[in-house]
Amino acid sequence: MNAADARTILTDRRSILRTERMALYAAVAFFVIMAVVAILTGGEEVWAAIKSLTLLQVAGLLGLSLINYAGRMLRWQLFSNRLGLGVPLARNCLYYVAGFALTATPAKAGEALRLWFLKRGHGIRYARSAIILVADRMSDMGGTVLLVAASVTMVGTYIELTILAVIGAVVMTALFLKPTWGMVIINFTYARVQRAPRLFGQLRHMLRQAAKLADIPTYGGALLLAVVGWFAEGFAFFWLLDILGADISLGAAVFIFSFSMIVGALAMLPGGLGGTEATMIGLLTAMGVELEITIAATAVIRGTTLWFAVLLGFIAMPVAMRMAGDTVEDTNAKDTE
Repeated sequence: MNAADARTILTDRRSILRTERMALYAAVAFFVIMAVVAILTGGEEVWAAIKSLTLLQVAGLLGLSLINYAGRMLRWQLFSNRLGLGVPLARNCLYYVAGFALTATPAKAGEALRLWFLKRGHGIRYARSAIILVADRMSDMGGTVLLVAASVTMVGTYIELTILAVIGAVVMTALFLKPTWGMVIINFTYARVQRAPRLFGQLRHMLRQAAKLADIPTYGGALLLAVVGWFAEGFAFFWLLDILGADISLGAAVFIFSFSMIVGALAMLPGGLGGTEATMIGLLTAMGVELEITIAATAVIRGTTLWFAVLLGFIAMPVAMRMAGDTVEDTNAKDTE
């Protein structure tokens, strides 16, 4: 490894450390805000509701989150295999979990770290791997929208908003599954703009890569994994509310959880912070759940989903950094032999 390579890696790692600090600031902000909200709405009752949870129940909530994480890792590996990247399952899972450390960044942009690991450890160019990140987002969106659409009839309200979400998801999915349609849009736009040819060239290349992931078995399998994973977390939310004494159906709980995830994603804030919690609290309150239970349930479910993932990411990060570095060194050593 030459000096130029070392300087590049150092710069990348410094950038990663800055992004990690952003995630830590977001975590502190979340817990401070939730504590303030709890105090303003009856801190003792909220804290009593949280303390009523047993260690076994908390472990069960975390276990349901692990089902979602496992599904997401399998989706990532499915897309990687379809593109022929040749990254082993265990290594890809490690990279994916490490990416969780940067979930609490605007629009989850920090999770693009997974692409850096592929480039750093396996020499896979961003132009080749970037479509996996897009496909991962698309299947996540599709899974949550399907859950919202399936559960909204059990709620009886927010039908119009759900229809808009479904239309938006269908349009984006259609463009992903039919790359030729996107190519027409890109060519039409470039013909009018006549600028940034490199950017438009990269978009065309990404669409050609998307064609490899757009077949029904691949994307259908990814979508199924997304539905199962997000339903597991939606069920965890229902179970938590039941433990805390809220009278709410499984369908309503899944709707609230999934709809809140969509709002948080659209807010483009770190980890959906603010938008997700406000939506959960607002919908639970509108459905007659007591405010102290609402606050407690929101704090706990976000702790056992979002912040549990971030914690796992921070644990996996140094291992992934070392493994990616070792892979490059091993590859360089073979090249010089």
